Amino acid sequence: MIESANANVIIEQDSILYIESLLRKRHIYTESGEYISTESLTYWKNILGKETFCHVNKSTIINIKKVKEFSNTYVKLENVEGTIDIARDRRNEFKQKLLMYLAGQE
Repeated sequence: MIESANANVIIEQDSILYIESLLRKRHIYTESGEYISTESLTYWKNILGKETFCHVNKSTIINIKKVKEFSNTYVKLENVEGTIDIARDRRNEFKQKLLMYLAGQE
């Protein structure tokens, strides 16, 4: 559930593409649109599924299920233009989570 100034919005975790921290607010990008939350990135990291969400840099959490392409320095997600940088110190965690997710899909 995302609390905003006007209303509370309920969204499914699987519809979240990524969450980005910008100007003291968290922008939650989903398949159907963008929502803004005042909750911290740590809050979102703690309540989202640990197997499918990964903190890839200082300001971004991505949904592993939405990864379309990646390298050592960036990740590209389904339905998202551009790329998201992967921090050097988070590469191993990202690769491990992605491999575990892909292994579970077989």
